[in-house]
Amino acid sequence: MKARVSAATEVFAVDALHDPLSECLALWLGAGTTLVVVGSSGAGKSTVVNNLLGNDRQATQATGNDAKGRHTTTNRSLFPLPGGACIIDVPGMREVGLAAEGGVIRQFGSVAELAHHCRFADCTHREEPGCAVRSAVEHGELEPDLWAHYLKLQSEERHHVAEHERRRRERIFGRQVRAALTTKRGDHK
Repeated sequence: MKARVSAATEVFAVDALHDPLSECLALWLGAGTTLVVVGSSGAGKSTVVNNLLGNDRQATQATGNDAKGRHTTTNRSLFPLPGGACIIDVPGMREVGLAAEGGVIRQFGSVAELAHHCRFADCTHREEPGCAVRSAVEHGELEPDLWAHYLKLQSEERHHVAEHERRRRERIFGRQVRAALTTKRGDHK
């Protein structure tokens, strides 16, 4: 994990249920600072918030047997912490969403570079023959956990884009229905 972040970035391995996080994060908990917890559903964001608050203000759930997080946090919440800092708890990545279609591949430069060498331009990097990305994973040139993370975020991105498109179509249809009803009412006056 440390290899994927800047050398200047602090990385902590903690047990958010039991470790005193206010001690680990004391440097960033000064008055006037605001922290945001961001990550996938079920990653423990609300557990971190509860730990820092010293009580269970945010609802939490255990992840399921399928290792998928549950969307317990449904909206952003701001909490003042002891000492004057604030922390914002946000919904999981699927709710936060990715900026735009193709956003995942832009964040994974090594995968994007390998993808240029795939046999097919529209390679999904899952089952196609001649996939340079899968070949790199198989030959130890691309970390399997990085690849798994990429696939997970790519799946979430597809869900987000599909959901955004569904909502867009519903808005258009709603406007068409309202316009038709307005026209119909105007014809009967």
